[in-house]
Parts: sequence; structure tokens; C-alpha cells
Amino acid sequence: MGTDCNITYFGDNSINMCVPICPISMNYFGDPSTRLCVSYCPLLTLPVINATAGINLPSGRLFADYSTRLCVYTCPSNYGNEGTYGDNSTNTCVGQCPIGSFGDANTVNRFCVSECTGGSYADNLTMLCVSICPANPPTFGYNGNWTCI
Repeated sequence: MGTDCNITYFGDNSINMCVPICPISMNYFGDPSTRLCVSYCPLLTLPVINATAGINLPSGRLFADYSTRLCVYTCPSNYGNEGTYGDNSTNTCVGQCPIGSFGDANTVNRFCVSECTGGSYADNLTMLCVSICPANPPTFGYNGNWTCI
């Protein structure tokens, strides 16, 4: 199964059928590299190319997106107030990054990072990388370690 499914379907091995959306009850996600429903989204160490199945994917980490039930390279930016970010510790798209990491929309794929990039500051209140530190309560950007203090 898997690549035998139409390009818009995924193989669900629990029922041996091709499905448009992987089952929520099984906590499955559609893996675009295999066209299968999987419980854990893979890290593609090499590009996956299969012209017959319409698959042409670059290498990289895929994250489980609960809003679409798909494995994605970039977590959605239009979900919730701030969007979601790829958490490498759980391999999922999360609304708030774990303690010690910050949601960085400046990275190409919207990752949780331990240090903010692109001249942005780590805001410990929101757990996001921000270009301007929040005014309430008053905080200031400290360039020594790029955090709001």
C-alpha cells in the first residue's frame, strides 16, 4: 500500500484502504514521503523522489500537524494567535514551545529554537522571539544575550 494510493490519499494499514485524512482515533498523520498514515513523522535524511507516485521531497524533518493531520516541513502560521512552531523534542507542531526554547517565525520553517535569530529577542513571558520587547510589563532588549529583561 502507500504509494499505490492516489496522490491526495494515504494508505491506512489498520483498515487496508486509501483514505483522504488519516484517522484521528489512531493518532495518525499523512506522511507525504511514503503516502502512508504514520504515528510518528519521519526525518528525511535524503530527498525522496518517485515520479510515478508524484513524490518529490527534499531532505529535512517533518512535524506532525494536528490541524491538518499531515506531516509537514513548516508548521502553520495561521493557527491560533501566533501560529505553531516545529518542536524537535516531540516532532510535532506546537502552539507554545517547551521551556528553554522560543517560537521563531524568522526561521524558514518556524522552529522552536534555544536562541533567537535575525536580531530578535527571546521573550520569556510569551516564549516567542520578538523584534520589540513587550511594554507591559516594561521590558528591554539586552543585546548581550538577545533576551527581553
